[in-house]
Amino acid sequence: MLRLKGVFPALTTPFEKGAVALDLLRHNVAAYNATPVSGYLALGSTGEFPHLTADEKRRVLEAVVEEAGLAGRPVIAGVGELSTAAAVAAVREAAVAGAAAVMVVPPFYYRPAMDDAALAVHYERVADASPVPVLLYNVPALAGVTLSPVLVERLADHPNIIGIKDSSGDLVLLGAYLQASAGNDGFAVLTGSGSALLAALLAGAAGAILGVAGVAPWECAGLVEAVARHDLAEARRLQGRLAGVEQQVLDPYGLPGLKWAMDLLGYFGLEPRAPLRPLDDDEKSRIKQTLYTTGWLNAC
Repeated sequence: MLRLKGVFPALTTPFEKGAVALDLLRHNVAAYNATPVSGYLALGSTGEFPHLTADEKRRVLEAVVEEAGLAGRPVIAGVGELSTAAAVAAVREAAVAGAAAVMVVPPFYYRPAMDDAALAVHYERVADASPVPVLLYNVPALAGVTLSPVLVERLADHPNIIGIKDSSGDLVLLGAYLQASAGNDGFAVLTGSGSALLAALLAGAAGAILGVAGVAPWECAGLVEAVARHDLAEARRLQGRLAGVEQQVLDPYGLPGLKWAMDLLGYFGLEPRAPLRPLDDDEKSRIKQTLYTTGWLNAC
């Protein structure tokens, strides 16, 4: 059984002239392979999974699995289908493509009906059918559904559900997840917030799946390592650097901002796929100035 700990970059999907650029995606993963990250998430929210066709998703996952395998890194595949039957099919396809685990978005379209009972049945059926371990995904800002601690306590008992990524940024909720799953040693609580990484680790989180790790893999992994060796001064220093990027680039400019920061820092982010809007020249200039001011570009 895969045990989740450390930092997993949430990979972006590069597009050239509107098409998925698998060679540039491989370049990014190869660069991350040289850092101390624990593995990767492909086809997550940062990877623009809703904007990819089924064939593109398969090819992206296969490319990431192949490149990550050169460094012995596991790949978690995002699964965002909204029906239970489609999610079951998707987790099986992800396993065939080589994913070590899957992260399943809660079904959200019929949100008023998505109570704990409906979500429990969905996740349990997907986990029963999945050839690989399942990770829950709490992302209320995008899905509009919050997985309750009561639900997580129930699902943590399932032998094929190994953790949850919490992207709410709510440390009280993350603490409730930790308490709800305290009796399950194989269940990992991971944060999806770079700004809250240090606080989450100190609260007991096993690690993180982060978009900001796409521009700061060394810093994210270094923060986890600093906490593990009880070097809080270094951990606080690294948290300050990460928080600056999240709060001044990712929070105001979103995924297009992250992709442009990647371009500036030696990776291939490129533009997002429509209907996400690319940055204009003024926005790009402001981000570039921010990275200079905060020392990110000076360090390169």
